[in-house]
Amino acid sequence: MSSVRIDNLDYNTNVVHDVNKNIIVESFLSGKIPEITDLKERLEILLVKCFSFTSKRCNYDELTGRYSSEDDMLWSVLKGSDAISNHHCAGSILHNKSSKGYLKYLEIMFWNKYKVITTHTLKKRDINILRSNGIKDKGHIENPAMRWSKTHNEFIIKVSMENNTLEKHIVLRKIIELNPEIEIEVSLPIINDLPDWVNKEYLEWKKFIHLNSKHIKIIEE
Repeated sequence: MSSVRIDNLDYNTNVVHDVNKNIIVESFLSGKIPEITDLKERLEILLVKCFSFTSKRCNYDELTGRYSSEDDMLWSVLKGSDAISNHHCAGSILHNKSSKGYLKYLEIMFWNKYKVITTHTLKKRDINILRSNGIKDKGHIENPAMRWSKTHNEFIIKVSMENNTLEKHIVLRKIIELNPEIEIEVSLPIINDLPDWVNKEYLEWKKFIHLNSKHIKIIEE
């Protein structure tokens, strides 16, 4: 019997190959996560799965792989998911009430992977923006998280226009240039008592934000 390997988790490439690198399965994310996975691996797979809009199993705790009674189940959404996708299912997790601690581990992994900041002072603000045609206009920031853009090499945030009928992502530098009275503050939570592997993700996330804080003031609380 040929051995198989699973490629590194990636939103664009989730395949199973045989030893000759032939594709056996185009996606391994449907259905339940294999029972043999440990918690770290389970959460790594789940982080991809929860943005892939696969079906949910009734009363199945996605964080632990166990079934529970309906009364003990919760539907949660990773804080900051809107920075990645507007879909109402993006970042959704079905889990037992007792597994909520694992949900925080998954959130930290998510924040680190996409360098997401969920708490900042741009929420519920009307701002000046520059449209693609070069005309100045008004925009509104409701309640989105901000994230790092590899394309622009800086943080971006979603801004709505024309009574929420249009939206675009704008880099913080442009917001400050057109709104010099605004000081952008971001709050980073202080989280203690994490397993070593989660704490590593948490510290990497915080370090990245501190190293790329040119346009923001950081508050830790």
